[in-house]
This record gives sequence, structure tokens and C-alpha cells, in this order.
Amino acid sequence: MDGISYDVFIQSTQNTSIAITPSSIFQILKDKYPKINNYVLSLITKRFNTLIKVLEQALFMPLSSRICDFLKENASNNTLKLPMKL
Repeated sequence: MDGISYDVFIQSTQNTSIAITPSSIFQILKDKYPKINNYVLSLITKRFNTLIKVLEQALFMPLSSRICDFLKENASNNTLKLPMKL
């Protein structure tokens, strides 16, 4: 993953602290502490699965079906709850 780079945008409504770890230090940490490596791989897998789900919906489901699914997931008691991240 050394050759992969991308822009990161962070939006928060609260005070947020960010720590950026150089890849050389992260490499040492993940080799020394397998739990860090497992956590990162788990996080990447979750994000990748979410991406695949979104792509499948966009490519193979009609818009009307996607809207119905969204409403079913976010509506209850005649109220529509919009998630913070859309």
C-alpha cells in the first residue's frame, strides 16, 4: 500500500483531534502489535464491503427500488429519520 495515495476530507460537528502516523512508524507498529494489523484489515474490509454494496445498488437496482429501501430503513411511526452521512 506504499504506492497508494488519496485525498482525505474530515468533517466533524465536535472538537476533533487527528494524529497522522508516518507509514514507516505504522509499519513497525503493525508488525509488533498484530491487533493493530487485524483492526486495520477489519476496517478496510468493512469499508470495501460497503463500497461494493453501494456499487451493486447503483448498477443493478432501479432508483425507485433504492428510494423504497431507503425509506423502509429510515422511517418509523410516520417519521423519516435522515442519517447524518448521506
